[in-house]
Amino acid sequence: GLIMFAGAIFFAFMMSNVAELVREMDASSTVVRKRMDSVNGYMRYRGFPDNLQTRIRKYYSFYWSRQSIFDETAIMKNLPSHLRREVSLCLHREMISKVPFFHDADTSFISSLVQALAPLCAAPQDFIITVGETVFEMFFVDFGGVEVWNADMTSLYRVTRSGGFFGEVGLLTREPSTCNCRAITYVELWSLSRENLEQLTQHAPKMGAKMQQVARERLAAELSHELTT
Repeated sequence: GLIMFAGAIFFAFMMSNVAELVREMDASSTVVRKRMDSVNGYMRYRGFPDNLQTRIRKYYSFYWSRQSIFDETAIMKNLPSHLRREVSLCLHREMISKVPFFHDADTSFISSLVQALAPLCAAPQDFIITVGETVFEMFFVDFGGVEVWNADMTSLYRVTRSGGFFGEVGLLTREPSTCNCRAITYVELWSLSRENLEQLTQHAPKMGAKMQQVARERLAAELSHELTT
């Protein structure tokens, strides 16, 4: 009798958890469906071509599959600064740990950095940076891969994957981009604006010098690659 009673309690507990999980999944699906209906309505209203509509739907399907159903911006905005800093560190800890460049950075620099990052997604074959454009931000890859090509797309410089970064050369030299940066897969990125980077490196000159060195080395490697191909 006791075993049956305990089994009944365990079964009820499991069913309660399953029911709660189903409710959460239904709520998430409802939110996504409403968002997609809004996007579809907008595209029809603007008369987007079918192929563009398809690309936008695929993009949002990926984007929303990687997002929370909660309004994290509003939640973060209402937190006091010390809690917002801790939450940002918690949310970005895994991404930061993937970037060897930051392994020697002190806690205050990382704390300021994560609060300055902005999320961005890109679909396969999307150009994130194109040759000749002025670069106002650099990017850290959290998920997926990005190819870095020369101007006429005949020479692949490198493939940047999770933990890597790109865009720093144009950002730091203030010269128009000499590379095309194209997503291989769906990618999740974090962008850091020039303004935020300059503020960060003012307080952490060693990190600024380190980033300048990386940018110079990459630019030299790209120029050498061009001369030998």
